[in-house]
This record gives sequence, structure tokens and C-alpha cells, in this order.
Amino acid sequence: MISFGARYISPAIVQKVMFKDAKVLPEKVSFIEFNPKDSVDLEAVYDVSEAWKTKEPYPAMIYSYMSYCATCKAEEESENTKFYALTTQKDNFEKPEAEDIIALAQVNTAESVTDGTKDVVEIEYLQAKPESPLDNYFKPYKFKHIGTGILDVFKKIFKGRKLVLYSNPMACDFYLKNGFTQEDAVSAKFTYNA
Repeated sequence: MISFGARYISPAIVQKVMFKDAKVLPEKVSFIEFNPKDSVDLEAVYDVSEAWKTKEPYPAMIYSYMSYCATCKAEEESENTKFYALTTQKDNFEKPEAEDIIALAQVNTAESVTDGTKDVVEIEYLQAKPESPLDNYFKPYKFKHIGTGILDVFKKIFKGRKLVLYSNPMACDFYLKNGFTQEDAVSAKFTYNA
């Protein structure tokens, strides 16, 4: 079976903060979709999960499920689970560079469990690159509004569908600022009608 690597989907906009003069500039980055059956894509996501080891396990969980989908016999299950990234890489997306990836996400586009329609897209995991003191040492800038950048693309590519997610309690304000409605305070369920 021939498999092709990550594919470019859309540009996204994040903010680039320059340390020298604190100037904030819009920065165009690339929104890509990974192919779980491509070993180069799997390796890039693995490298990101190792490099971003933080208190949040999301990158490792994305890699784990992507690995499962790579060998999944149930084609429907692997077709309904999508893996995305924001990257500063501008071309050669069939060879994604882990050090250029600034966000990872996993979504499920299967029929909704609650109403049996394909009108719902569940954002299962979303993780922006954690800041590191080494980044500040080696780069004269840092990126901000990474999560907003990826959500803005989701709102476009899933237009006409409802985005659903269950938030980490620390991120509830972030989703509210990005136009999501909190449906349930106990489980921190948020929705957005794209």
C-alpha cells in the first residue's frame, strides 16, 4: 500500500512576539493533516510528544492513537479520526519537521453518539507547544495565540457543523474567548456552531 505524508490544508495566523522590541506581528503558519499510515508522519508526532513532555499528556495520547490508527483494521474508525498540526514549515509537507510544529490536534468526525448525525465534530485533543526557556535562548521571538489559530481553521474547515470539546478546567476561559459556549460546567463541555 502506498501512503502519502502530511498534506497542507490551509494557512493559519498566529502572533509572533519579538523579544528585542516587544513588537507583535501576525505570522502566517501552515495547517496540515497527518496520515497515520505514513511512517514519517508518525515519527514527527512521536518526536513532538517526546520534546513536549509536560504535565499535559495530550501529545503522547495523540501519538498513541495515531499509532493505533496506523494498524487499525477498522478503516471507518481510522477514517473518522483526523490528526492535525500547525507548523512554521512552508513546504515539503510530506516530511514534517518536528521542531517546526507548534500545535497538535486530534478530532473525531464520526456520527454523533447523542443524535446519530454527522453534524458534530469532536475536538478530542488540542495542545499548543509549551514555552521553553531554551526557545527564548535560541530564538529572538515566541509565538502566541497558537490555540486560537488552530481553532480559527477548525471553524472554517468544519463550517456548518457543531464543534464539541471537553476542556481542561484551566482552559475554560480560552474557549469562551474564542466564541465557544459552555454547555455543562461540571464536565466543562463546550460547543461552537461553525
